[in-house]
Amino acid sequence: MKNLAFISIISIAVFFTVSVLSCSKKSDTPAVVKGCMDKNSLNYNANATQDDGSCTYPRDKFVGTWTIKDTTIDFTNSGTAYQTYILTIQKGSGTTGINLINFSNWNDTLKATVSGTSASIPTQAAFGTCSPTANGYITLTGTTLLFDVTWVNCDFYDISGTGTH
Repeated sequence: MKNLAFISIISIAVFFTVSVLSCSKKSDTPAVVKGCMDKNSLNYNANATQDDGSCTYPRDKFVGTWTIKDTTIDFTNSGTAYQTYILTIQKGSGTTGINLINFSNWNDTLKATVSGTSASIPTQAAFGTCSPTANGYITLTGTTLLFDVTWVNCDFYDISGTGTH
């Protein structure tokens, strides 16, 4: 009888030990998935539950320092000038804005808005005399920047060229 009671106690102890060890506690808190949560970004993660600040946008491909070779055509005097210079493009406002710093060797900043691989430069005040304005567009093809800008500064200029990172 003592053996039967001892075996029963051991059996019950083993049963409870196995039961407790085999149970896994389920968490009520869902797992955190870090990632970009902005649907307009290039790297949107539909599974992300926490934004980690990693979002990238089409305009980010324009950002950087570019070595530019351009042609300036003065339509008023029919003169043509060729120049090489450094253009800096920085992030501008929102997720689509960029700032073009030192465009055409003018100590000024132009603003543009990126859509895909193109950026438009709306008519805006520019550096110089005679109430100058500038407008145009930029296209990014791979690592090459192509642009065509109209610059009105006493004379009428068309500035076009290419640049590489």
